[in-house]
Amino acid sequence: FPVTIVFARIPIVEQKLSLVAENFAVINGKRLFITPNQFNQMGARLLIDKPRRYPVSTTSAFLHYDTISINIPEGYMVESMPREVNITTKFGHYSICYTVTNNTILTHREYERYSITTPPEDWPAFSKFMEEVYKGDRGKLTMIKTTN
Repeated sequence: FPVTIVFARIPIVEQKLSLVAENFAVINGKRLFITPNQFNQMGARLLIDKPRRYPVSTTSAFLHYDTISINIPEGYMVESMPREVNITTKFGHYSICYTVTNNTILTHREYERYSITTPPEDWPAFSKFMEEVYKGDRGKLTMIKTTN
């Protein structure tokens, strides 16, 4: 019996950026407001305005890992962090968390969407998952000035 073996290659892209961004933070009095995940936010919101009649197929499965490092400006400290999110559903997995080490804020984000066909009755659950990703990507961080 002839045997055919096919090896599928999963494409991987790794980017390393180092940049200085102007107007990255909103300043209000002694506070800086930042959205740490500026580079890979989920774009659109799904609306649940009426029940679906047909299934929805997500044929492009993917997995994104992101780590963003932000230096805390001299004379500032972190006052509040965005909420951490960790969700696993039949549609995919999403997690985002934040850590402060020395004068650096690290944002770790993982977003995996599975290739599935969602029946119409699962549309509200799929929309809820996508809404959590949308909100998680836009978490706000606040720093407060500690010196004059």
